[in-house]
Amino acid sequence: MNESGVSQLRDILKALEVKDTDSAAAILLGLVLDDADGRRACEVVYSCLVGELDEQIKVLAVRCVGHLARIHGEVPSILLKVINGLKSDPLYRGAVEDALDDVSRFTHL
Repeated sequence: MNESGVSQLRDILKALEVKDTDSAAAILLGLVLDDADGRRACEVVYSCLVGELDEQIKVLAVRCVGHLARIHGEVPSILLKVINGLKSDPLYRGAVEDALDDVSRFTHL
């Protein structure tokens, strides 16, 4: 992960340390929507998906996979693997289904 991605992930973790889920979500979503080529966003989304983070942030990270598909027309296979692994958890199931629907609509997978 490049320094900018590390910095944004650090900002997300700092916000979560003080229970500021709204700020953490805004940082994550802002990154996903504004990252020109999506690489940095994919790295931070991946870290949010595999880390022991707040459930709301993890659900948002799943939804961000769908946003990345809509914006960039592609999603790294590792992100698909991770969200497919969350599909059996009722907490994430709806977000996973929505993200996978976006992936199937907006990518050539």
